[in-house]
Amino acid sequence: MNIGDMMKFKGAWDKFSASHPQFVKFLSFMASSPIEKDTVFRLSVERPGAEKEIKTSIRITESDLELLQLLKSMAKK
Repeated sequence: MNIGDMMKFKGAWDKFSASHPQFVKFLSFMASSPIEKDTVFRLSVERPGAEKEIKTSIRITESDLELLQLLKSMAKK
């Protein structure tokens, strides 16, 4: 990522953070607390004008934990 892209991202992130502070707090909490095997994530999406909500969930496995740890270490760099 070049410096121009980094600056665009920073500006967009700052705007997103100001618009959605509770979501940013949630992400911060999740990043700072351990995620254990068998943790369940649920996600739902409601689109304007859509007739139904889309829902899904995943149960974290051992291999998921490896990926999450790798992502966490990459985010710190």
